[in-house]
Amino acid sequence: MIQFKKNKELLKYTESFERIQKGKDKIEKLKKENIKTGKNVFYVFLVLILTFLFLWGLERNKSQNLAKNGILTYGIVKNIVHNHYRMNDMGGEFVDNYNIKYQFKATDKIVFATYEVQKQYYNQYFKKSININDTISIRYNPKKTYENEIAKIK
Repeated sequence: MIQFKKNKELLKYTESFERIQKGKDKIEKLKKENIKTGKNVFYVFLVLILTFLFLWGLERNKSQNLAKNGILTYGIVKNIVHNHYRMNDMGGEFVDNYNIKYQFKATDKIVFATYEVQKQYYNQYFKKSININDTISIRYNPKKTYENEIAKIK
């Protein structure tokens, strides 16, 4: 009888030990999964930053390339839209820009394009207020006519 009690107590201790061990194993597994999740978040964040830097570099390179190698021509303003509104009701920031649609002749075809000019930089592009059918200076890439911009005043 005493032997049976000892075996029964030993069995209880063994079962509780196994439960504790399973709990520890689950905790370790969750820790490893959390580490993997943290690494994944880091990699996603890193990819987003690298993508942003890559796109910024492309845009900067395009503007510099147009300034160096672009062909200067004249275009006709087809439409001007002045955007002036508050970004959101809670913030104090405003959008204040001009979207200018224009056309110009590049080699043998007519190209239609749009360019956005911030109000604070308007004087860098135009000496006076422009209207529809006014002539403006355009700089474009002859190989890729979709790469164009309104030329700044020197």
